[in-house]
Amino acid sequence: MPNLYDALTQMLREYWKAHDGAYPQAIELMPQDLQALRTGRKLINESMNFQLDEDWGGEFLGVPLREGQMNCLVAGDGQRLPVQLTDEEQPPAA
Repeated sequence: MPNLYDALTQMLREYWKAHDGAYPQAIELMPQDLQALRTGRKLINESMNFQLDEDWGGEFLGVPLREGQMNCLVAGDGQRLPVQLTDEEQPPAA
């Protein structure tokens, strides 16, 4: 099953590595995906009894979250990089 959280985390790691640690402008998600991400994160945080900051749903790993027409990372130069959802990771080929 595709996992938006993992896909975003991996995409941010790759972005930071390629851009010397610079942050992208934002992450844009379609409304249903934005809601699903927030719901999942809230459930995990509450089940672990973590306190949620006032704007906990407004960012992801320090990058602003906002609603958009497609799931993408908005790079520093404004380019929209699509979020690639894949099924569970496959083990490396032997």
